[in-house]
Amino acid sequence: TREDRVTATGIRQRRERRFEFEQRVDGAEVAFDKRLSLGGAEHAVLYGVSWTRTSTEQIRDGRAVDLASGASTPVIAPDVFPVRDFPNSRTRTAALFVQDEIAFAEGGVTLTPALRIDHYRLDPRNDAIFAADNPGVTPRGIERTSVAPKLGAVWRFAPAWSLFGGYARGFRAPPYNDVNIGFTNLAFGYTAIANPDLKPETSHGFEAGLRYTGDAAWFGLAAYENRYRDFIESLRAIGRNEAGLTVFQSQNVASARIRGIEVKAGADLGGFSERLDGWSLRGSMAHARGDDRTAGRPLEGIDPLRGTLGLSYDAERWGLELAGLFAARQRRASNPELYRPAGYGVFDLYAHWTPLEGIRVNLAVFNLGDRRYADWADVAGVAANSPVLDRYARAGRSLALSLSADW
Repeated sequence: TREDRVTATGIRQRRERRFEFEQRVDGAEVAFDKRLSLGGAEHAVLYGVSWTRTSTEQIRDGRAVDLASGASTPVIAPDVFPVRDFPNSRTRTAALFVQDEIAFAEGGVTLTPALRIDHYRLDPRNDAIFAADNPGVTPRGIERTSVAPKLGAVWRFAPAWSLFGGYARGFRAPPYNDVNIGFTNLAFGYTAIANPDLKPETSHGFEAGLRYTGDAAWFGLAAYENRYRDFIESLRAIGRNEAGLTVFQSQNVASARIRGIEVKAGADLGGFSERLDGWSLRGSMAHARGDDRTAGRPLEGIDPLRGTLGLSYDAERWGLELAGLFAARQRRASNPELYRPAGYGVFDLYAHWTPLEGIRVNLAVFNLGDRRYADWADVAGVAANSPVLDRYARAGRSLALSLSADW
């Protein structure tokens, strides 16, 4: 970025900044499958190994130039460039997995037991740049092994209907930038600090639901409950520091629970009438509730009630879709001083055209009504009396145009 401005003291200044983020992922997976009949049931066994290495590097550099004298400085408060917001990091994951899909009653009932063993390692690499910007912070590495069993079941009790349910043990390693982050934004009035004591998150998840898949319509209903130990709540607002900045830090919640319900449905309207060929309708709704069972308060990062609705038309070479996104106001924030934006409903219009095989033109008009709104995920932890609330608002009416070519 290159920006010309006048400072509060009247100095004409040019600010030049370069932000870089680079991530490389190398990996390999070998999987085998075997089908056999055993004990009156059909077995489809899948097993294998996988390995992934991810290298992540980030740096911010810049300078301020006095346009009158030509003098330059690497200081643009609060930064003395160059800086890193987290140390260059490398993560490695190795896994063994096996799954058996067992079909009974001519496929009417299916059981799927599975087991996965993961070994995770985080290696942060400290250097002079990160050390100078984060004095007193020693990057912390992590090495853990997880054993995660899983069991799923499906009962197809009618040609288009099925009931399903399952259990899964989960494991989530702390993200590299949650463990070792160090970042301050004076304009927005906050700072994010590292948590070298962040532990991996484990969970027990339960799910049950109902599905319908017909020739012209489909429907799904699912309810779930996840119980967590050492739940990772990323960038929780934990108070203010001596400079008056809101302090964010990723922390473990000893015991947490998230439960909810999801509904999805859709229909090919041409299946009901030839006059409606090409038209389709889809919709969804999701409601979740999260609780910090240790502190007896809501989890701040859980979205309020959300829903979508879309009506589309597809011809041979072109198509249109009018899509709506709806959200209720967050009513379970534990801190009454936090900003809770109003609920909203916005509509977007999408169009695509394929003039030639392999060539596709996409056009989108977002926020057709030019509504001013903010999403809870963007403002969680922001004070209600913040003087910069407008900066958290989503974009008004905007346009996007893209071209894709496949060969």
